[in-house]
Amino acid sequence: MKHFSKLFFLTVLFFTFIYTGCNHGQEDQIVDLSVGWDYSLQNPFEEKAEFHKLYGSELDNLQNKVPGKKGSIWLRRTFVVPDGLRDKDISCYLGRITIADRTYLNGTLIGHEGFFPPYEFTAWNTARFYEIPESIIDQYGLNELLVEIYVDGEGSIVSRPYIGLHELAKKSAQAERFWNSQINAFFAFFMLIIAIYHFMVWLKNKKQKEALYFTIINIITIIYMVVLYLPEIPGMPVRGTSFLWFQKIFSSAMPFILPYMITSFVNEYLHHKDHKIISYLRTIFLVAPLVLILFTPNYVILRSMRTYVQWLLLPPMAYVIVLLIIYCVKKEKDVIPLLLGFSPFLITAVMDLVIHDWMQTYTLPYFTSYGWQLVILSLLFVLASRFSSAKSQAEYLTQHLTDEVEGKTKALTESNKKLTSANEELEKAKNKSEEELRLAKHIQQTFFPRLSPMVDDWDLAFKFMPALGVSRDLYDFFSEGRKLTGLSLFEVSDKGIGAGLVTMLAKNAISRKFTADMNIKLGSVMQNINETITEEKGDVKSYLTGILVRLDDSNVQLINAGNPVVFYKNARTGKCIPIKVKGQESGNLGQLGMIGIKDLKVNFTSINFAMNPGDALILYCKGLETAKNEENKEFGTSGICEAFQKSGDGTAQQKLDNFMANFNSFTKNKAQEDDITFIILQKK
Repeated sequence: MKHFSKLFFLTVLFFTFIYTGCNHGQEDQIVDLSVGWDYSLQNPFEEKAEFHKLYGSELDNLQNKVPGKKGSIWLRRTFVVPDGLRDKDISCYLGRITIADRTYLNGTLIGHEGFFPPYEFTAWNTARFYEIPESIIDQYGLNELLVEIYVDGEGSIVSRPYIGLHELAKKSAQAERFWNSQINAFFAFFMLIIAIYHFMVWLKNKKQKEALYFTIINIITIIYMVVLYLPEIPGMPVRGTSFLWFQKIFSSAMPFILPYMITSFVNEYLHHKDHKIISYLRTIFLVAPLVLILFTPNYVILRSMRTYVQWLLLPPMAYVIVLLIIYCVKKEKDVIPLLLGFSPFLITAVMDLVIHDWMQTYTLPYFTSYGWQLVILSLLFVLASRFSSAKSQAEYLTQHLTDEVEGKTKALTESNKKLTSANEELEKAKNKSEEELRLAKHIQQTFFPRLSPMVDDWDLAFKFMPALGVSRDLYDFFSEGRKLTGLSLFEVSDKGIGAGLVTMLAKNAISRKFTADMNIKLGSVMQNINETITEEKGDVKSYLTGILVRLDDSNVQLINAGNPVVFYKNARTGKCIPIKVKGQESGNLGQLGMIGIKDLKVNFTSINFAMNPGDALILYCKGLETAKNEENKEFGTSGICEAFQKSGDGTAQQKLDNFMANFNSFTKNKAQEDDITFIILQKK
């Protein structure tokens, strides 16, 4: 993205140089109109006008020559046709003129753009290209070019005007039109398609509010850019449209609404909630400039105060940048592309403030629109990835499979009432249910890691053995590059497909909150997980118990929320001991606390300890503890501790293999009634 931004700006500057420099060929091929003008405030067609010298640099700020910065100014330029242009098809290229113009050659009107009072309206972004009839030009004598320009708060001739060969002047006007109007019209149409698409995405899933905010951002951008591509819309502007209100709404108000919506988008994207003070300040920085703009009595004042009011854009823009940097430090996924994606807009906005508002130079185009178009493309790609997230898949799967199971159950109930072909219908339903169960098992397992992450600081091995296809156990590993930052192991209270669906919903919530909340206390992270799961699973009558672990080098933070005890194996002594949390009752090694029960107050206490190389932990769900042998005796915590202690001094995988050998020796490979999931974590 960084290199692409550089290439983009170099390209824009290159072509800007091309179209501003292509006007100047040999001296006898053009009449340079960038210098040599006189001006008058009197109409030379109605009275004897007194003209004064106008310097070339003053063409950019003609309003300073008009009393009150509002009214008509007449520009006069006399010239003799160069030898290279005599008896040839020539035209006049005046570039962009603010606000409106009427152009005469030797007293004959050759072209006009924009509306004069009483229906004044700008044609600022229309390149002036006027053909010169051969009948009105004196090929050997002195010619007079008169341009009446209506000024209201601003007035200018930019883009290096000249008289030259018809084809050369036409190409200059086409280049001007392309870079300042047509390219913006294309992007506006492109953004309209993007807005429609993301609005449809939001209609299908109202929880994806970032899609709605992105839609609004595109619509606001299209409205704001209207001033750039208005000449490309047939029949626009409509005579009688208020120029003052057009400038208030489109050019002045939209830039302040846009940062507000961008902040809302970033907050939703990062799952961030503003503090009340921040919300109030955001509202103030939105409402205050809008009030100033909408109650401005005329365009002269609006134009003059724009430079100062635009300073109010900086705090909202700075807040977005700070917010992105904070989450970048937290190592939130996709924040860096988002931060880089906004950089072209920030750079070009500063460029336009300096060039157009402070320096009041209008020869170059407005670069902000190009920078913002890069931002739109960047956000488009980021959202495309977000929309395919596991949360959406889990929500779809929950609804789809629940409907299917309910439908088939109803079909089976009705079919049992039919005596004829009852066995056949039952067999079909059974096969279909088994097929759906296999599908549910396959989909669920795609949500869980199949292999341990390749990390430098820890050694991992795990076993995942669902008893009935769809498991109620869930696990996950969290890493940054080759550094392991944490892991989770949880169990849902119910069984069956419903519990399997809850595991996928819960896994997504745990992963999201653990990753987003790396810089807060682990107990607070578990509280956030509890609140999120409680809200997202709705009225489903199930809860979770489990273990959440955060790792930092050799340090371990662990929360046990109602799960069986965690055992620690010391590499030096070879002994296996339980990890107890302060306040636990004797004989009850699992911390009390259940996740996902509405209105149940729970307090999650973490335990912190350090591990030396070779030290290992075993974390497991209750199915391992309640596994039975042929005599119906449970494996129990004593069996787990003993098998872990006998697992040897090798790698985590070797310890797991030795543990399973002891487990299978106890159970005699008897089929188990519950899921068996456990993880061995060993410090390298």
